[in-house]
Amino acid sequence: MQITNSTNTMIQRLFARETEQTKAVNSAGEAEKTAETKLPMGSIAGRYDLTNISPREVDRLAHELNDNGHISTQDFMILLTRGAEFMQHMPNADFSEEELNQKSNLITDFQNSLKMSRSFGDNTEGLEHLLETLKEVQERGEEERNAPAPGGVRLSSATMVELLSEQEA
Repeated sequence: MQITNSTNTMIQRLFARETEQTKAVNSAGEAEKTAETKLPMGSIAGRYDLTNISPREVDRLAHELNDNGHISTQDFMILLTRGAEFMQHMPNADFSEEELNQKSNLITDFQNSLKMSRSFGDNTEGLEHLLETLKEVQERGEEERNAPAPGGVRLSSATMVELLSEQEA
């Protein structure tokens, strides 16, 4: 599930070309997304282990984090390069269902990409930011999965929301 250095470079160049005006519009959009956050990051992160995640799960994670205003547009775009949808649209790509569901350590994958980009002298700002974000997601996910609920029962907030929804119905 390695991504080529040229793909990382292409994505970084796209973002490097943004004008100051576009950045201002993006910043305003990010602030608006944050104000409209639906689910806390921990609730989303608790459903994913970034050290054991498939490309299909990466797609879901990226969209959930983006839809709830927890990641920047740049982080979202870079993260999607590790998802199944992106993989299926690569030239000459013929990934099997097994490959699209194969688990890997997303954090280690991005750490390796960062090392490779640095060795080529590429701009690594985007990868560094995403890696920090992914570490935070993993940390919040672990906290969510390990947090004891009242009475000693451990339930993620997502599970609790589902249970409460069922109870109200």
